[in-house]
Amino acid sequence: MSRTNVRDPYTVLGIKKSSSADEIKKSYRDLAKKYHPDRNQGDKSAEHKLKEINAAYNFLNDAEKRRRFDAGEIDANGQETFSSYQQAYNYGANPSSRRGGASHFFDENDFVSEDIINELFGARKRRSNPSYGFESSGFSSRTQTNTTTTRDINYTLSIPFIEAALGSKRTIKLGENEEVAITIPVGTESNTKLRLKGKGQKARFGNAAGDAYILLHVEPHTFFTKEGRDIRCEVPISLTEAVIGGSIRVPTLSGSVEMKVPAGTQDGAMLRLKGKGIPASTTSAAGDQYVRLKITIPDTKDEELALFLKKWKAGLAFNPRKNAGLE
Repeated sequence: MSRTNVRDPYTVLGIKKSSSADEIKKSYRDLAKKYHPDRNQGDKSAEHKLKEINAAYNFLNDAEKRRRFDAGEIDANGQETFSSYQQAYNYGANPSSRRGGASHFFDENDFVSEDIINELFGARKRRSNPSYGFESSGFSSRTQTNTTTTRDINYTLSIPFIEAALGSKRTIKLGENEEVAITIPVGTESNTKLRLKGKGQKARFGNAAGDAYILLHVEPHTFFTKEGRDIRCEVPISLTEAVIGGSIRVPTLSGSVEMKVPAGTQDGAMLRLKGKGIPASTTSAAGDQYVRLKITIPDTKDEELALFLKKWKAGLAFNPRKNAGLE
């Protein structure tokens, strides 16, 4: 089976190899917003691009995987490279390399099966087909041979922000044809790892199977952000609503609700919707939703509004900069 053609993750995210973890995350968030399905409905190229972006971020967000890729030990598929096998061979199979003797290089007779290399040196191996089900959500797997006779399989699963916040149940496909029901806990954070005991790769000689570990990655949302069990968002309001107050519709995790804007609201004011954050669990109370109000004026010139404000200014000697000590 041929390998999947995966692009360099740094190229996909448009960053340098020297980029910090925060820079990688920022680039990912910006691109994820740009290619999000809500903004590109029916655009197959944007859907494909988002899959690439998710896969690249998952790859670089794994510190060990990033280190091995930068060192040339694995490729962008997560598969061992020739140099990795050569290093393992020289260190483990050629005693002269440890005694300072002549170096041994591979020739055509030196190649052995990847399974044998894994058995000898514990080298990590990625399946030839890295994706099983949920491809649109970036579901992938990696088999790791342990020092024991069992083998664990590591999967990565990207889940939407709201699904992670509210929790859910879904069925995933392991391997070729095994379907397993999993529970996404309420308030799931990125890098949460789920364990499916005995669902890993079966070991040889009748030993017990390994476990399957699913690393969850929470996709960013275009509107909400999460802080602990609280949800934050920003909602635009008109100048009229800021001055005289009013009632507006505000999206929440569970649907839109009415929220009152007090008269005389300042730009940047923060209002709280109690209990509208992450739902309560057996160990934690429900979080709140904090709404930051942003006063927005029309893009087009409004002559009546301009005339009103001129008259209002003439009758109201109010200078906010002077009151703040800036003039």
